[in-house]
Amino acid sequence: MKKHYLFYLLFISTIAYSQSTEDFETETTGATTFTDNGQDFTIINGSGESTYDIEFFASGGWNGSSPDDKFIDNSSGTPPTNDGSSFTISTTDGTDITITNLYLFVSKRNLTTGVSTTITINGKKDGATVYTITKSAGIIDGANFTPNNGFTFIDFTTEGGANNSILNVDELIISTTGNADYIALDAFQWGEAVIPIELITFNGRTEDTNVKLTWKSASELNNKKFEIEASFDGIGFQKIGEIEGKGTTTEEQNYYFEVKDPRKGISYFRLKQIDFDGQFEYSKVISVNFKDENGEAGEFYPNPSKSGFLNLDYSAEFGAELTVSVFDLSGKYMVNQTKQVLSGENNLIFDLSDLNTGMYIVKVGDKVKSTYRKIIIEK
Repeated sequence: MKKHYLFYLLFISTIAYSQSTEDFETETTGATTFTDNGQDFTIINGSGESTYDIEFFASGGWNGSSPDDKFIDNSSGTPPTNDGSSFTISTTDGTDITITNLYLFVSKRNLTTGVSTTITINGKKDGATVYTITKSAGIIDGANFTPNNGFTFIDFTTEGGANNSILNVDELIISTTGNADYIALDAFQWGEAVIPIELITFNGRTEDTNVKLTWKSASELNNKKFEIEASFDGIGFQKIGEIEGKGTTTEEQNYYFEVKDPRKGISYFRLKQIDFDGQFEYSKVISVNFKDENGEAGEFYPNPSKSGFLNLDYSAEFGAELTVSVFDLSGKYMVNQTKQVLSGENNLIFDLSDLNTGMYIVKVGDKVKSTYRKIIIEK
């Protein structure tokens, strides 16, 4: 007479998120801020720099497919030479974003050929480094103006040996070494922040003498682990186990957890998903009604009860008369109610609204056997 109870939960929206490419063509020349798709950004000079802003030079930029006229660079002023350069792009209000790709033009200050450099890109969130991309090979010498009008394509999905395009940041620090004293940036493609975990389903069912919890994630970001929490009243939860997460992945992952010797009756479960940085989120709550094969009373619910009306799930082998007797903690008899139950699953409702606030012992039984439960009335 085993039954399965499945509960499905769509935890978080799809991983697909909007993206935008800033080509700076509509931005103000000389500005150190820009706005794209409603998001404000700020350009910040690196150490020893004072001239990074939006500049105009006819056909001097690269929009990803053809030359354009505006871009970020440090062409004005006379900063030191042969010590590299650096600048930062940050979201003005600290909003988290993702960065998909961009184009960088690096060269000597006088735009002559022979640049020798390493490009380093640091993505940060709340001041902490999220990722570091270091590139020393495959850099176009910008002074040759070919290919891509001299711009090097930086793909955040592969550069640095990891998919950094799904990691949330609020600032990007770009720096060069050696004689690459000039940097220009164009075709800056960014997107909304990625939600850390996309949980497709969260199911619970009885299985033999256990409760089995299963869940599936479509993608994960910085996922350290899931903690499994249980409750008997749906309010107070306690940790009963944990399962290691998969870190960062865009592939579907399947998980399961077995609750050994579960309490009879309705139990409530939720997941606490924890990132490596300590941040966490809760799933919604599911419930599973565990009953054995021989006929048993579950737990009264809701418990505590403010109305005095309580439900009881009862699994019977055959039709019978079920008696519920209520006693206070001193053993004094308070009330008695009788219900007719049928073979199989029964959901019974008892009106105990005449009881005063307090804890009571309830004897539940038929002619074959009895069991005892505690209930709390709160008025």
